[in-house]
Amino acid sequence: MSEKIVKKLYLRMQPANRSIKVANFASEKFVGTLNEVTISLGELVVPMDFLVVEETPYDIIIGLPTMIQVRARPDYYRMALKIH
Repeated sequence: MSEKIVKKLYLRMQPANRSIKVANFASEKFVGTLNEVTISLGELVVPMDFLVVEETPYDIIIGLPTMIQVRARPDYYRMALKIH
């Protein structure tokens, strides 16, 4: 999650100063963590944990662990994500 959206939504993050490897194998610094943030995916409401990064082209990135948790199935033909 971007630090910008954390501030916009007035969320309280736990400060951190660490790095992680991202999808392109680069190191990305994250500045904090958020625990048990409630996210609505259609009719499904799911608590999620997030790492907070200073800058990202997306406000929120939902990764593979979340997709497994919500039993998501990508429909590549329709360019949609079905959540069960």
